[in-house]
Amino acid sequence: MISLFTMLPWWSFVVPCIILGIVLPFQKFGLSPFMIGFLAGFLAWSLAHVYYDVSLDSKIMDKLALIIDYPKWCIFAFSGLIGGVLSGLALLTGQKMFVNDFSKL
Repeated sequence: MISLFTMLPWWSFVVPCIILGIVLPFQKFGLSPFMIGFLAGFLAWSLAHVYYDVSLDSKIMDKLALIIDYPKWCIFAFSGLIGGVLSGLALLTGQKMFVNDFSKL
């Protein structure tokens, strides 16, 4: 399964988010689809970077933090922000894809 993830491009997580946006009824949750996608993407990307940082003994993140001159937590937060915005927009796009009433957009 991990080898499949290494063959896919980094943006491939957007496709399942769009499909989930089409399939799931978001009125039940009480949050906008963008917020749900943003929180899921932010947590997934941030925690993935923390996991890789811990499993690789902080070697790569320490070097990256040295190169760009920011602390590691900023790198985790920034990557989570990118993943959150992309996931949120993909989920919102999937939800709005089949809306016939354009006044709700």
